[in-house]
Parts: sequence; structure tokens; C-alpha cells
Amino acid sequence: MAEPASASAITLNLTSPEGQVQSVLDALRVSAYSVRFNDVTVTQGAPEGFRVFVNAKDAGPQTSIDDPAYVASVAFFPQPVIGKSAGSFVVDLTPALDRMAKQDLLAADAPLSLTLVPIGPEDARISVGEPELLK
Repeated sequence: MAEPASASAITLNLTSPEGQVQSVLDALRVSAYSVRFNDVTVTQGAPEGFRVFVNAKDAGPQTSIDDPAYVASVAFFPQPVIGKSAGSFVVDLTPALDRMAKQDLLAADAPLSLTLVPIGPEDARISVGEPELLK
């Protein structure tokens, strides 16, 4: 499910439940795609939220929001309790995928993946249940 990208980031490979979206090319064929992160939980530290990057497994706390792979930032409110779900969050992948495609930064046959990077102290960690692709 998740693999470490940096000390605090997690990377999730995405596929649609019907198997229709297996790669970047599949996602680009659809006019709009969003992803729902279910059961986002703070596991350590006190993150303020997290940033999402598409197909950027090396993204980390220093990766800029000006990076073409940047999708969105999600803020926690109120501050979640360690070990309890902070909720589910939906982000739109379409602008980032379009931007990266125009800059020729996507390999069409690459698997679609998202990297979540906690915002906050260096020791901040989060976990997330299975992501869900939404049309």
C-alpha cells in the first residue's frame, strides 16, 4: 500500500476499483479525476496538514508547491488527535496531470501514484487508508 518517499512522506499507487485507471495515460483520457483519502490519521507529531504530489515519489518537506507535480495542500482543522482519524479529504488531480502533460513530464505507461507529505514539524507522520479514485 504505502512506501516511504522521505522520512515522513508516503507514496500510494492508485488504480480505480473497476481497473479502468491503471496508468497516467488512462487518467489523462478522462476529463476530470479526483481522489479521496480515507481515514487520514496523525500517527506522530503535530502536522498542520499535508501536501499532495502526483508521480513524484521523491517529494519531501522541501519540495516546493511550485513543482509541476504539486496537486494540493490539505489543512487539518481542528488539530487532530494522534491515533484517531482526522477524516477523509478529496483533491482534484486534473490540473496537475494537465500541467505535467503539457510540460511532457509524464510517462504515459507509468503507474499513477500520489505522495503525501506532512506539513509541520520534522517528526510529523500521517497514515491513510486506501485512496479512492473519483470521476
